[in-house]
Amino acid sequence: MVQTGDATTATPQQSRAGRRAILTACVIASLAPLVTAGSYHYAMRVAGVDTGFPLDDSWIHTQYARTLVEGRPFEYVPGERSIGTTSVLFDVVWAAATLVTGEYVHTIHILNVLLTAGVGVLLVMLLLRYRVPPLTAGVGAGLIVASYPFPWSSLSGMETALATWLTVAAVLAHVSWAWAKGWRPLVGPVLMALAAMTRPENLILFPLSELDHLLMRWLHPETVRREKAAWRLALRVAAFGLTMLPYFALNYSVHGTLVPNTYEAKVGRLRLGADIQSEGLQALGLRFKKMLEVPVDAIQFIADDDNKILMVLAGVGVLACFVPRLRRGPGLKSLFPLLVFFGGTAAAGVVTLGVFFPGQSQRYLIQWIPLALVFGVVGMDLVARAAGAIVPRAARPAYAAAVALLALADVAGLAQLYPGQVDNYITSVKNINEMQVAIGEWVNANTPPGAVVATNDIGAIAFFGDRPVLDTIGLIDPEVVRRKRLPDHTRAMLEYLRQKRVTHALLFPSWHPDLILDSRFKPVHRVVLDDNVICGDARMVVMQVDWHGQRQDHEAPAWWEEEQTNCRRWLRLLNF
Repeated sequence: MVQTGDATTATPQQSRAGRRAILTACVIASLAPLVTAGSYHYAMRVAGVDTGFPLDDSWIHTQYARTLVEGRPFEYVPGERSIGTTSVLFDVVWAAATLVTGEYVHTIHILNVLLTAGVGVLLVMLLLRYRVPPLTAGVGAGLIVASYPFPWSSLSGMETALATWLTVAAVLAHVSWAWAKGWRPLVGPVLMALAAMTRPENLILFPLSELDHLLMRWLHPETVRREKAAWRLALRVAAFGLTMLPYFALNYSVHGTLVPNTYEAKVGRLRLGADIQSEGLQALGLRFKKMLEVPVDAIQFIADDDNKILMVLAGVGVLACFVPRLRRGPGLKSLFPLLVFFGGTAAAGVVTLGVFFPGQSQRYLIQWIPLALVFGVVGMDLVARAAGAIVPRAARPAYAAAVALLALADVAGLAQLYPGQVDNYITSVKNINEMQVAIGEWVNANTPPGAVVATNDIGAIAFFGDRPVLDTIGLIDPEVVRRKRLPDHTRAMLEYLRQKRVTHALLFPSWHPDLILDSRFKPVHRVVLDDNVICGDARMVVMQVDWHGQRQDHEAPAWWEEEQTNCRRWLRLLNF
């Protein structure tokens, strides 16, 4: 159903009208992210919340971008290279933009808004290949990028906007040029590699594109070029592999693995292979179960929290790819967008057991959401055409009325969810500002230049504190990940902190109660959030470390007794 050519020849007047319609559609689609981002920014000002980010991870990217700007690439701690970023390409792009503007936060907000607008334009192009009329494609694409979590993504300071743009661009290149002549079939593999450098989950794109090649050969042998198939496959593999080579080489040279260290740190004991060695077939059965469950959960979540009407209409759009009578005109039909959505979510179920779905505003799902909702716009077009067929004498007005009614119903659904989503974003930014940013500023003002800070949140604390950090989660330090897996991990961690000459520890009590209760850790400062929605704990405690002395309880602040009781409770719950 993807249009690769048209048997008819348009007149110059028709061509100009068509180009104007496509341009109008692109403008409609690109305006939606500008409007939603503007409304978020206005709501922030009304609420009196300073500009910032809704995740501490955003400040990790900021810190890595700063290392590139300052000419010490990927040295999160001065003199120590690390790949504690999930998105190397995003950090490079951010650093390049900052070299032009000289500022970090507003720069990435503007860049991500523009990237989301670009996603809208790409979706228009993709919908045109599914024979959706330009204005319907523009309205539909605008509805997609106005859906949550795209406004959040635009102002998150995260790599999600770039990952989504590259993913949709790769899918568009594949369905447009995969069977073309010349160099164009290589554009898709290169974009897939760039998408994988932005989000590692996108490594699944290239294998799925080759699966789509096989499916198209089987389903539509008359429309697929077969000559020199092996040679063209080799070229696609080379294009993907050579583009990925610097990324793999960087990861391997720093941490000895092909993917960022963040995978080991975040997935931990759930990593693929660890449970299979110990549990065998039972672990394989669980991963197979999650492979089937996660795509279904993702569909349900998108319908409930993002865009219910387009998700329902997607069923009609997918049906059109299997029923020739529903297709509009000649052309090659492709289910590659749907293949990526289901393949990507199923792979997440296998690799991570779906533990990150749909957490933190769907940041691990977002790049695949448009690929499901695009079929909702195809379904909208089919329903509207059915309405036009009912009254053939007024087919065009009936079609336009049906599209308008469906679009208005969709906008009404989005508007119902919108206030809660805006409030969540504002509160998340407020939480990060009041805890991680504030503690980072406290570190800068209250610790000597030679201080070494251990913390479980290394983003804003490193950026604003301007002190070397030791990451107690292990995102930037594989040795921490190794020690946390030891039977006596508390002793192993304390010894590592001592070796690194840590002078201050900034920790969540619920994450590290064993460290906080150590007699060599002296409480000096605390932040407590009364409206926490995003931080790992509503409390963060600042401890000064004296490796040669003992803590004197009478020197402790008034709140320390409460915090000790809190930590002992967490110790019992965590069964240390």
